[in-house]
Amino acid sequence: LCEQRSDPYDSAVRVSAASGLGLDSLKTRLSHCLRPVRKALRLSIPVSRSAVIARIHEVGQVLHLEHKEDCAEIEARIPPHCLNEFQPYATKNA
Repeated sequence: LCEQRSDPYDSAVRVSAASGLGLDSLKTRLSHCLRPVRKALRLSIPVSRSAVIARIHEVGQVLHLEHKEDCAEIEARIPPHCLNEFQPYATKNA
C-alpha cells in the first residue's frame, strides 16, 4: 500500500527575487489570507456626512457608489469590527 501524504507546501507561491516573477500571485494570495471576512452592505449616507463616506473608503471595499442630490448610495464590504459604525446608514444587505 502506498501511504498518501498531503503536501505541506500545496499553497506555496513561487517567487523570483531576481526578476520579481510571481510577486502579483504572492500579493493576491496574501490579501486573501489577511483580509478579514467582510459583510456586504448597502448604505445611504447624507452628503453632509462626508467624513463617513471617506471612512468607508478607508476601511471598506466599495463595490458601487452613486451620488444623488442629497445622499451617496454605496454598496460596500465592511470589516466586522466596523459594522456598528455604519449600521445607522444601512438600507438593506447587498
